[in-house]
Amino acid sequence: MRSDLERGFSLLSVLLALAVVGVLYFAVLGPSRAVEEVQPPMQDLRAAQAAGQETACRRNRSEIQRSLLTWTVTHPGQTPTLEALRRSGFHVPPCPSGGLLEISGQKMVCSRHPER
Repeated sequence: MRSDLERGFSLLSVLLALAVVGVLYFAVLGPSRAVEEVQPPMQDLRAAQAAGQETACRRNRSEIQRSLLTWTVTHPGQTPTLEALRRSGFHVPPCPSGGLLEISGQKMVCSRHPER
């Protein structure tokens, strides 16, 4: 059976090895590069946010488009408007970027996210 002294040296050697690895890691990468890898640059965050908002806007326009098709079947001969959809009880979600949604013919368009 190992004595308490031997067990203590084993724990101490493991801690020392971890400390050496940590010092080598920061010595090679440098503290600023190690932090850069953890935190993406602000422009990447903004680009990701804009892409997410564009995707959400596309999804919202698609939802409104489906409501628009249903509305035109139940209101033949009437010109569809977003307000008419709302009055009929349809949910009309906004553009998350604050773009202006409009009905153009039978399609939904956004002032901030043009169709590609």
